[in-house]
Parts: sequence; C-alpha cells; structure tokens
Amino acid sequence: LAKLYEERNAKLAAPLMEKAIHICFSYLYWLNHKPVVLKEWTKQTETFEFVPVNFSERMAFSLSRPGLYQSYKVIEQMMTELQKLAAKAEIRRRRKI
Repeated sequence: LAKLYEERNAKLAAPLMEKAIHICFSYLYWLNHKPVVLKEWTKQTETFEFVPVNFSERMAFSLSRPGLYQSYKVIEQMMTELQKLAAKAEIRRRRKI
C-alpha cells in the first residue's frame, strides 16, 4: 500500500485499503474476544475493553474515503495501536494466571 500511495495510484490502493480496514476490524474484535459482526459496530466497539483512542471517528473517516493517503495513515496507526493493546492484554492475562 505504501508503494501505491508513493506512486499516487489511489485507484489500485482503494481495494487493498478495504482489505486493510477489514483486517483492522478483525484484529479489534478478536483482541476483545468477540465475533466480528459489523452491524452497529460503533455501538459495539464502545463497550470493548481494548480499543484505540477515537476508534469510531477514525474508522468512519477511513471507511468514507478508503482511497485517500490519510485513510491509509489512519489505518496504519490504528494497527500499531492494536498491536500495543494486544501486548497489554497478554500482560494482563499472564498476571491473572
């Protein structure tokens, strides 16, 4: 994706961005041990224990404009945040054992 945006090829990047968005949603739901059901996702994600800051607003932006470079950067940042939250969740899980 980075290479496509570097080449300013938003048309080819858009379908890959949709996949990246799906992966981001999957990661978030699985991290919170929930099945991935995107109906009313904004309400569902508000109840999650592990969720990136301003997830709903940032994801809504990316969903509305998947071809933009800014949407790519938003998803990239949220994936990094989700990785950190996964590490935090693992630490908490190990402490409970």
